[in-house]
Amino acid sequence: MIRKRLLSACLALALCLGLLPVTALAAVPSGQMLYVGGEQISTTGYWTTDSEGNVTAYSGTEAPTDNYIHYDAQNNVLTLHNATIKKGLEYSENIEGGTYIFGSAIGVLNQNGAAELTITLEGTNTIAEVGKGIFVLASSTSTGGATLTITGGGSLNASASQTGIWVQSNGNNAALCVENAEVTASPDGAVKNGVLVQAKDGSDVSLTVNGGSLTASVNANIWFQFGSGVSGSGTPTVTVSNNAIVRANGGIANNSFSPIQYKTGSDSTGGIVFDGNTGTVYGAVTLQEDLTIETGESLNIPSGTSLTIPEDKTLTNSGTIANNGTLTNNGTLTIGQGGALTGNTVNGTPLTYAVTVHTQGSGTASASLAVAKEGDTVTLTASPGSGSHFERWEVVSGSVTIENNAFIMPAQPVTVRAVFDRNSSGPTRYAITTSDAENGTVTVSPSRAARGTTVTITVTADEGYELDRLRVLDSRDGEIALTDEGDGKYTFTMPAGRVTVAASFVESAPEPLPFGDVDDGDWFADAVRFVYENGMMNGVSETDFAPHATTSRSMIVTILYRLE
Repeated sequence: MIRKRLLSACLALALCLGLLPVTALAAVPSGQMLYVGGEQISTTGYWTTDSEGNVTAYSGTEAPTDNYIHYDAQNNVLTLHNATIKKGLEYSENIEGGTYIFGSAIGVLNQNGAAELTITLEGTNTIAEVGKGIFVLASSTSTGGATLTITGGGSLNASASQTGIWVQSNGNNAALCVENAEVTASPDGAVKNGVLVQAKDGSDVSLTVNGGSLTASVNANIWFQFGSGVSGSGTPTVTVSNNAIVRANGGIANNSFSPIQYKTGSDSTGGIVFDGNTGTVYGAVTLQEDLTIETGESLNIPSGTSLTIPEDKTLTNSGTIANNGTLTNNGTLTIGQGGALTGNTVNGTPLTYAVTVHTQGSGTASASLAVAKEGDTVTLTASPGSGSHFERWEVVSGSVTIENNAFIMPAQPVTVRAVFDRNSSGPTRYAITTSDAENGTVTVSPSRAARGTTVTITVTADEGYELDRLRVLDSRDGEIALTDEGDGKYTFTMPAGRVTVAASFVESAPEPLPFGDVDDGDWFADAVRFVYENGMMNGVSETDFAPHATTSRSMIVTILYRLE
């Protein structure tokens, strides 16, 4: 086991040092300046941080009890130990070239050569309320590269008004490496770069995540920049290994015409990369933490790759898992509401499906199992509130029949609703039944009503759908008149007997395009709609798109600028 760990550590180090000089961790590069929380750090020592994010020099030679920063000048390693930094470097005429890194919580600048730093994380660390979170800059126009390595078993949340983590070289390659740490980077302002890695035009940009995770949160992206213009050239590379997870909620993009190259840094392990809402498995991955695929998200397991869920881990899928490789479940694989699993079968433990219980009226309800396998018996419990009684169970979704407060779990998620009604000694009240509707929901209030009572129906269509037909039938299947009150609400007058409410939904028709030279039947109509609705192309006028015109270089540059 020890030999395996040593080998793994050596491989991890090799991944991050592949683009560095052999002396990268041996000493501080000549001419390099380091600032943390507005304080210049050039010698080995300790600094403390408080809850306000202030950084203060510490005179002791031993580590403070908690909340501190340590710098090892011999090896150029900055350790954050439960540290909070909320102060960036302020402007000073005495800092030559410092204009570039002003506002940085952690700023590294070298105008004459390479800019390099290793940050070791211990515990929970925070950077916030600054212009830039971490900025490593080799501003030389010669051959100096820029490299930031974040390692350790701790975590870091780097939030800034511009960019959470920024690595830039104006003269060579740029690289960011995360090893076995949990790193989150997000912008507070309009610039949506959670992570920005920037190199000289024609150079290489790389992101390596070896174990742990890197997340660009709050719709932020991971951006690879070549040069300083709208377009550039170079090779962008993302390498994942040791079961790492990379999440770019705003997507992964670059200003080069070269596609991003995704690699695994090991023959035996890989990782998962989420580019916006789409996740992809690279290599062989074993989950290290519980993972949820939300509604609208997808996870692709391509042919030749594998994903294993260990005994103590859970993968919950409310989106789509496309399995064309190997998916092995030794723990818990739960299909939530709206979740879908396509492709190859799953090895190991059977799938489980989510059981959801809603209520209507005054009362509480629950199911004996929150998730269940096909064939399991699920028992339902309903407890009415004060002045109410339990009326009935309704099946919202899922092919089940409820008998004696229980049902047999199918191979799909199930949602049921417990309906409660208020106790009354007044006139006879009749039941109002709502039939199941696909692609939308229908609720009524009250659920029982006396003759002459006004009953309100609320209709909510799923996204992409609209109401097609709504009918209310009496006990003899006669249709009862409806009044459209607007905003999806309808009313009717209750007859002397039970009624049934039935609704159907259809897909919504898209808004027509404003261009007179694009018809819905044209082969390019869908493409025109995509670029127009996503703000990439606006046509040549308010009424013409010119679909047959030749795309010029300036048009392409405009599209790339809007994408950025």
